[in-house]
Amino acid sequence: MLGYRVVEIDLRHHFADRSALVSALASVSFFWATGGNAFVLNLAMRLSGFADVFRGPLDEGSLVYGGYSAGAVVAGTSLRGIELLDRIDDLPEAYPSAQVLWEGLGLVDGVIVPHHRSDHRESATAGVVVERLAQSGMPFRALRDGEVLVK
Repeated sequence: MLGYRVVEIDLRHHFADRSALVSALASVSFFWATGGNAFVLNLAMRLSGFADVFRGPLDEGSLVYGGYSAGAVVAGTSLRGIELLDRIDDLPEAYPSAQVLWEGLGLVDGVIVPHHRSDHRESATAGVVVERLAQSGMPFRALRDGEVLVK
């Protein structure tokens, strides 16, 4: 055992209870956002208040943010181009909003493009996203699976 205590924080459970999310975040030192649909995750982070309440602990140094795939994408300043990887019309019916949010958390400048040049089913599409972003002049960071950005 490495001594880690892992807890799941399901943001959907905090759509109506931001104070419970604040308490949950206070009990962890590392928040790992998993993959899936980046637009769904981004919306869940807004609806739960995560996008607002995680900044205090992050700035204080008591919380570290990490993520894979969609969890990395939402760390950027924008999700423009990611609609080629993830559907924007695939938001769960149970969510109190179906708004498509294009602004990310802003932890990293530009668009984070995951799975670029990787052995992943979305790798070819990630290449198309990179080409389009480069042509448009939009700042981006293309990440191969296994690469990380540390800030």
